[in-house]
Amino acid sequence: MPDPLPMRLLVVDDQLSICRLCTSLGQSMGLMCFHAESAAEALEQLEQAAPEMVLTDLVWAIIPA
Repeated sequence: MPDPLPMRLLVVDDQLSICRLCTSLGQSMGLMCFHAESAAEALEQLEQAAPEMVLTDLVWAIIPA
């Protein structure tokens, strides 16, 4: 039986050092990692790589009414 393909992880962060750290950790865990430094770049990667997991640092702002 052939080995299963590794899960694909997309890391999205505007800081390249964070992307590199997270992809390095993911690769050490046997994941196939990609990264994007912007939302537009992430959308392109989503179409091309079709990752099973996405790690991002979304910032939500709550605006008082």
